[in-house]
Amino acid sequence: MKMSVSAELLDAVKTASSLTSDYAAAPVIGVSQQMLSQVRQNRSHFSPEKVLFLCELSDLDAVDWLLRWHRERAKCDKEKAVFDQVLTRLAS
Repeated sequence: MKMSVSAELLDAVKTASSLTSDYAAAPVIGVSQQMLSQVRQNRSHFSPEKVLFLCELSDLDAVDWLLRWHRERAKCDKEKAVFDQVLTRLAS
């Protein structure tokens, strides 16, 4: 199973903040360990507000992460294609 955007963001935050485990990350990012477990199992995801907070906390590109978050939740292939185009343009 492909890792969710929320799980990828969690790993990026942990790396940027030198956090060694999800257990250590939970209080720093203001969520429960259960929430992080659910993110890892792709049963939950961070809210857009939490994505922005995590990007600020770890000096990550909020535009990129938020677009990826929305792309993952797109309801149809056309919508996903539009997000893919935007992300490709930003990468250029």
